[in-house]
Amino acid sequence: MQVWLECNEDSGQINVTLVPVNMVKPTKPLLCTNYNLSTVITDLAYVGFSSSTGSFIAKHYVLGWSFGMNRPAPSIDITRLPKLPRQVPKPLSKILEIILPIATATFVLVIGTIAILLIQRRLRYAEGMKEFVAEVVSIGHLQHRNLVSLHGYCHRKCELILVYEYMSNGRLDKYLYDQEKATLSWAQRFRIIKGIASGLLYLHEQWEKVVLHRDIKLSNVLLDDELNARLVIHLSSTKFFFLCFLLFFGIDLAFFSTTGDGKLLYLGFTGTSLTVDNAATITSNGLLELTNGSVNCKGHAFHPIPLHFRKSHDDTVQSFSVAFVFAIRSSYPIMSLHGMAFIIAPSTNFSDAVASQYLGFMNSQNNGNMSNHIFAVELDTILNIEFDDINDNHAGIDINNLHSIQSYPAGYYDNTYSSFQNMSLISGDAMQVWVDYNGEAKKISVTMAPIQMAKPTRPLISAYYDLSTVLKEPSYIGFSSSTSAADSRHYVLGWSFGMNKPAPVINIAQLPKLPRQVRSISQSSWKSFYQ
Repeated sequence: MQVWLECNEDSGQINVTLVPVNMVKPTKPLLCTNYNLSTVITDLAYVGFSSSTGSFIAKHYVLGWSFGMNRPAPSIDITRLPKLPRQVPKPLSKILEIILPIATATFVLVIGTIAILLIQRRLRYAEGMKEFVAEVVSIGHLQHRNLVSLHGYCHRKCELILVYEYMSNGRLDKYLYDQEKATLSWAQRFRIIKGIASGLLYLHEQWEKVVLHRDIKLSNVLLDDELNARLVIHLSSTKFFFLCFLLFFGIDLAFFSTTGDGKLLYLGFTGTSLTVDNAATITSNGLLELTNGSVNCKGHAFHPIPLHFRKSHDDTVQSFSVAFVFAIRSSYPIMSLHGMAFIIAPSTNFSDAVASQYLGFMNSQNNGNMSNHIFAVELDTILNIEFDDINDNHAGIDINNLHSIQSYPAGYYDNTYSSFQNMSLISGDAMQVWVDYNGEAKKISVTMAPIQMAKPTRPLISAYYDLSTVLKEPSYIGFSSSTSAADSRHYVLGWSFGMNKPAPVINIAQLPKLPRQVRSISQSSWKSFYQ
């Protein structure tokens, strides 16, 4: 049906007219009254709809809407309006339908407005389908170190394969019941139990929505390279069929990142398919937390799809640009152990890497090996004599080795006087880093700045190195982090990447918020103790 609401400025008359949708507007209005709306409406006001339900289930639809100021509202072409869903569902054997209403509304408008309004009471027969769609999308959004990540899907017609993260040690039940498998030690069993509990805690309380697993059994617990427990979240066979249906009709389950245009941009990490392991996790508000405040831990996070840095295998590495926003927080005001790094590596498997001074991506045996094929930019908060560090607050460029080829104290050069401004990596404040590689000049540049500043003109570090001699094809991009004897948390708030083009600008206003910083000991008390 159709409604007209008209207000006459001169006479103060308000008319409301209502007819079936296929009729023209009647001459006589349904309601008519006089009221001076100048005493009601402010100079700047919104027009729209509001709706509610009570004890009974109802759906309220608006199919079309027009508005005119000091003139009649434009006529609504009935033939061009969207179709209403069926009021009574047909048998499922004949047709399958997903009803996803975009809005519900009742009519509250202010001046010279036409609206088409439908108020219907409907059965909630489609709620199960909507819940299914939400569940499929949610599984793609879940990211935790004790959950098996859903990377994507492959489909042809109604043949469907869901692509999960590979777990090298397989199912837990084989370790408990298979005589050919090595017996798990009690320490390993306790760690597996803690991992399962950690995954369930994330599902039940720490993610933005409550997710009930409902199928906890040994075959649904997989073990990674280090025998850490990872829960698998399955879809039932019915939901597999419906996912095929969604794919057949082209419904986009858009929680998978792509880099088809040579760019990627993360403004927070909620809903992303990053590969995370060990201590790394994605918090409920979208922060990438590489380390969780425990000692001697490591964490990694990678874009799940490896990138081609060469146009062909015989070609040189192309130019690329990276930007990311990070923060390091420690329980102690003037000390944090150890640090983090942006890395490009041929694999995401760092099970042999060590925490502490090796930043989670090297160890004493492979540090310095040319076969590593790793490029990294480290943000280090410890002066380590073993690696000839310049101080306990520096950035460095690493090539297969934690002995940086070039490093400098953390800070930036201002654009006015080109004077150096020091920055404290452990201040707890968010700050931004840019890493640029010029493929023609073979030049690496690293730039830092506080989060509210634009990128400085002069980089903090510059070095010449041909990354074609380093990077394998393809390679992964991501982050590595570690702690040692003191607890620290390393966060990434946003991240962007561009191949042969600048990294997309990170919109600071859209980044997730850092948690409130809590110190185990005040700075004054620490200084007294330290002295």
